Amino acid sequence: MVNEVNKIIYNALTSGEEVLLPGIGTLCTVRRAAEYTSKRTIAPPRITVEFSSSRPGVSLIDLISRTAGIGTDAAADIYERWRDKTLSDSTLSIAGIGTLRGKSFAADEAFLSTLNPAGTAPVRAVGRRSSNGALWCTAALLLALCIGAAVWYMLSYRQAPHDSRTIQEPQPKRLAASSIEQRHALPAENTAPEKSARTTDKAVSPDAEPATVKEPQAAPSVTDATRSVAPDNIEPDATVRFRVIIGSYSTRENAERAIAAASRTQPDLQYEIRPLGRLHAVAAFGSATRDRCEEFVRSHRRDFPQAWIHPVNR
Repeated sequence: MVNEVNKIIYNALTSGEEVLLPGIGTLCTVRRAAEYTSKRTIAPPRITVEFSSSRPGVSLIDLISRTAGIGTDAAADIYERWRDKTLSDSTLSIAGIGTLRGKSFAADEAFLSTLNPAGTAPVRAVGRRSSNGALWCTAALLLALCIGAAVWYMLSYRQAPHDSRTIQEPQPKRLAASSIEQRHALPAENTAPEKSARTTDKAVSPDAEPATVKEPQAAPSVTDATRSVAPDNIEPDATVRFRVIIGSYSTRENAERAIAAASRTQPDLQYEIRPLGRLHAVAAFGSATRDRCEEFVRSHRRDFPQAWIHPVNR
């Protein structure tokens, strides 16, 4: 009997229901967003089990009655016997799920692995490196350039002649000759088109029809071709502070396949791929407020049961 009741609690929690244990409290699953555990590691999004003494939920008596197809009184009697066998010295032990001591619930690792098939091990973060290394490299490069310029200047100064007699005066005659050559060269270039025009006039037959000159066509507007319209379910990046992530994948190809699969069930939504550490996260909704993201998660829980809210770091 105890194992059957434990199985009912197990199935209810894995399906996302909140189980109310009469006289004890409520067990519920909570989705946790990805967070940094250190400067170089990030914990992926995960689902945990928490206990609340005041949170409402589906009564375990009702779950027993519904699953076993019996009346409420019989289900309540089964629940009382189950509680007497599992509760001892303020410690409630539920095999295969976890242990409740006081108001602190510790879930079994096997049960957490069932709730998080992708794993909960931290991954190495990308892009959070200290800037001290780049600063020292820049300073060393500048110092090397300064030393190289100083050495080049000293060597050039020593090798340059200092005798004032070696400096030659400019020759006006040669300058005048070069300017005359330039003045004579310019008309030659200008007369070339006239000669070609005369030869063209002579080559054209008097009976030939006049050639039609095609007007230059305007290039197509680039702004119209590249203008993009923001999707309805994702606000502009300047205002988005929270995004609803429906899945995180190790490669971009897997993320694109996930978008293709999601588009078959929700074709009206617009999806986008966002970097999340070394993962490729698929976002289905973005907003400036967390309330709108939570409303989206509730309304699409059937299609995206693993959806979670990721705060955007600015």
